[in-house]
Amino acid sequence: MSRLIAARERTVKWMSNSPKTMVMLEAAVDRYSAMLYCHSYMLLGQEQDAQDVVQETFLRYWRKSPDFESDEHEKAWLLRVSTNLCKNVHRSRSRHPQVPLEHLPEQAAPEASSLPEALRLLPDMYKSVLMLHYIHGYKVREIAEMEHLTQSTVKMRLRKGRQLLEKLYKEEQL
Repeated sequence: MSRLIAARERTVKWMSNSPKTMVMLEAAVDRYSAMLYCHSYMLLGQEQDAQDVVQETFLRYWRKSPDFESDEHEKAWLLRVSTNLCKNVHRSRSRHPQVPLEHLPEQAAPEASSLPEALRLLPDMYKSVLMLHYIHGYKVREIAEMEHLTQSTVKMRLRKGRQLLEKLYKEEQL
């Protein structure tokens, strides 16, 4: 019975978000939507999926109305939520393919014609840490905390990701 009461209280809180919460949401959308879209697009490679992830990220922000210690904490929370949602999209794609493989024409491997394109071709485990470090400016320690990894694992993924990225990019330039 207490779970039912707690759920009802959460619903009432969600339904009656204050004007302050709406102002905070609008400010967050203005500040972070472009960054979250780029982050999601680089992880997913599809425009529509990236837009859906950004929308769902802000929906969760609105529903939870979290309290943040700083702007950096807010940014890290939004990035973490969007990264997790991107992982969910990948998981869903692998479990529920949209088109059977036998119906697809044979294609050559995708080519990396630019650095962002090459980055999109990397495996997610490297892509995520490279983006957090080089695009969003997080330190190794911060990435380790956000991704629930050790610092040595983050350093290894950064090194391996740079090597793969260099290899992909150089192959295209030849």
